[in-house]
Amino acid sequence: QRRWEVGELCNESTPLMENVPMNMLRNFKAQHSWLLEPGDMLYLPPGYAHNGVAEGDDCITCSVGFRAPSHAEILQSYTDYLDERLTETTRYTDADLVPQENPGEITSTAFKKIQDILHGYVADEANIREWFGRYITQPKYLSEDSNYDENDLADARAQLDKHLAGDGLLGRNESSRFAFQALEPLHHLFVDGIPYHQYGASNELIEILCENTSFNRETLPLSENNVALLVVLLVREALYLYEPE
Repeated sequence: QRRWEVGELCNESTPLMENVPMNMLRNFKAQHSWLLEPGDMLYLPPGYAHNGVAEGDDCITCSVGFRAPSHAEILQSYTDYLDERLTETTRYTDADLVPQENPGEITSTAFKKIQDILHGYVADEANIREWFGRYITQPKYLSEDSNYDENDLADARAQLDKHLAGDGLLGRNESSRFAFQALEPLHHLFVDGIPYHQYGASNELIEILCENTSFNRETLPLSENNVALLVVLLVREALYLYEPE
């Protein structure tokens, strides 16, 4: 059993204790209290103060976070994505600059040029789509990539063929994140922060991978492009082989 107390809705101005490694209120006042039994769940909306105390010596509590990204995190991630792709040759230009009465004035023309540069990157749908697919599937507890070579791919292909032929199952790594964007002619698939458009896998396979967590030979369309994608996901440990019970 664990007794949970829930207090006020907090914000950035709520007084906090100093010199502690986490956000702890300086003055916590419980407004609600529940005693949770084994198997019970408590949902806490973001920002609400809370305090949990075990009643007994055999209490284990599992906390699962569903925190949405902040605007600061979104903007920082997108600008980091752009920074990795832009070069020093792409610079501000003002070929139409004319002499001004006060050289220290930031004119509305200069301001508008900067605003247009920023608007251009925000309005670039292709960039936004690519960045967001990577960002929203970014793994929390997995490495983003793994080193592999052609021999690894060949070995994984042989294992996959043999496994599926023997009625084996293919499972999604429980820590992996799969998502797709429905585009024509081919969907864009993102897994654990990595795009997989280049494999040319079918829209059918992409939707199956994102909707389910377990697959067999009958549920997977196994064209050559589809198998190539499955092999890479196996090598990168987003998928794994297992036997039916």
